[in-house]
Amino acid sequence: MNKIAKIASGVGAVAMLGVAALPLTSYAATTVDETVNVEVGAVCALVLSGTTSAVATAPGVINATPDNTTLFTNANVLCNNAAGYTLTMKAKTAADVNLVGQESSRTLPAKGTAPVSGTESYSWHTGTNWATPSTTAVNVASTSAPSAVAGDNYKINYGVGTAANTAADTYESTITYTITAK
Repeated sequence: MNKIAKIASGVGAVAMLGVAALPLTSYAATTVDETVNVEVGAVCALVLSGTTSAVATAPGVINATPDNTTLFTNANVLCNNAAGYTLTMKAKTAADVNLVGQESSRTLPAKGTAPVSGTESYSWHTGTNWATPSTTAVNVASTSAPSAVAGDNYKINYGVGTAANTAADTYESTITYTITAK
């Protein structure tokens, strides 16, 4: 090996040892940013509770005034949609528009007024007015903002009137409640 090659290899070895002796943090630091995205979609939930079974006399009346707590549903709406929501109710099928006797098949007809003793009738009170049960959706509530954290509560009363000749029976109707984000 010539003299210059020996000097170059010695300098290279010393330079390598010098680099190896440097702390790793002086040349190995890298910074990377990460963005976390979470998409929360509009979600609405509906919780129903209340007393949906009552005993009526003939002639008699249940819930002639909407403040009565005999036959009702409490609808609690939880909805985070910024534009609000709509709560509706309707008879599930055409057969559910009236209250129908389970044994006699007799009907207590749908009316849009407060029940009166001596007159067979079935109606809904949606919090602001009496409504005629129908397969067309009846508006219970409509908002332009999300619900309260604990939910928004709505009370729906069911009015029933019976006559002296109303057959002894259990009368039923199925109602569909729907909550829709706007």
